[in-house]
Amino acid sequence: MNRFLVVFDTNLLVSALLADNNDNNELKLMNYVNANVITPIFSAEVLQEYKEVLSRKEFGFSKKDVGIN
Repeated sequence: MNRFLVVFDTNLLVSALLADNNDNNELKLMNYVNANVITPIFSAEVLQEYKEVLSRKEFGFSKKDVGIN
């Protein structure tokens, strides 16, 4: 099976993390990461944006969940 290199934008990541059912397309993409079909790639700027967005109170993730010490 082919492997794909993919950059996930922040909206996709948030949608996958907040998904409440397995039919969510964004969550399906994340499952491909777990199955080693998709290899996520990141820059330092993208990772920083993930942290900034996911640490917003409305999402309810802890600093530990987001990777902020």
